[in-house]
Amino acid sequence: MKNVILNLMAYEYWANQRVIGVLETTGNPPEKAVTLMAHILGAQDVWFNRMTNNPEPGVSWPQTPVTSLRHLAEKYYTNYTNWLVNLTNEELITVVTYRNLQGDGPFQNTMQDILLHLGNHSAYHRGQVIQLLKTVRDDVPATDYIVWKREV
Repeated sequence: MKNVILNLMAYEYWANQRVIGVLETTGNPPEKAVTLMAHILGAQDVWFNRMTNNPEPGVSWPQTPVTSLRHLAEKYYTNYTNWLVNLTNEELITVVTYRNLQGDGPFQNTMQDILLHLGNHSAYHRGQVIQLLKTVRDDVPATDYIVWKREV
């Protein structure tokens, strides 16, 4: 499972970089598109903090300028991969107890379920970003997993 998740993280990084590249080169990207991309990265931060017992909760909907998105994506990818390579498959089934950002809970999920959730969450919101970008550009990138597999 660890290799599947590391593969998913590499795909996430690739897809995020493609979308961020379009946001950076769009003169005035839709504000909602920037907000959604920042949310994808903010959620990665929130969940990383939960799984690593970091007392800082993070911000799920950060106010992030386009110029900071690439740096954040690189930072979170590095954090996740450096952390994941040191985990065993057994550690991935460790249960994480947490409260959501509204304070509801406690909830419990395994690390591997959280990491798979992150991949789905990001793909969902990247799709929304792409739809918004299509209103101002014709050249939006494909971010499908299979496209990434063809390119790597």
